[in-house]
Amino acid sequence: MKKLVLLLVVLVFGIIVGGCSNSIDSLIGGDKNANVFTDQGLANKIMDDLKNRPELKGHDLKAMDDIYLMYHKETGMTGRIDVQKPGTTDQVVRYDYKDGKWSDPKPLELIGPGKLEENLGDLNSIDFNKVTDIYKVAEKKLRALKAVK
Repeated sequence: MKKLVLLLVVLVFGIIVGGCSNSIDSLIGGDKNANVFTDQGLANKIMDDLKNRPELKGHDLKAMDDIYLMYHKETGMTGRIDVQKPGTTDQVVRYDYKDGKWSDPKPLELIGPGKLEENLGDLNSIDFNKVTDIYKVAEKKLRALKAVK
């Protein structure tokens, strides 16, 4: 269930970005930058790049509830993910994706009464190759809704 929620967050955020620019075409056209929503396998490659960072390679990675992958024709691909720091039970680090690479980790301060493990999902259980398929369905439905207006 968590992996479905994570994929839906990625998709919904992409649609929100499209809504902010008042055009679905701003997400998918007019620019030669790679786009996780239309380029099959790109989301998986981006996540593999993260998993292969020296401090993460070989670890079973746990991600916080939200994973953001965004595309806009002016800025290209960007993303953000918060992962449990390998070898710890109470530390989370953030990685940002921009200009084709992941940033160095930035420690996050955890606040609130919740338990960290209840907000983590296994990153390896998510099939990021499905992002383009989910986007195609959402795009088709959104175009149908716009046609009704």
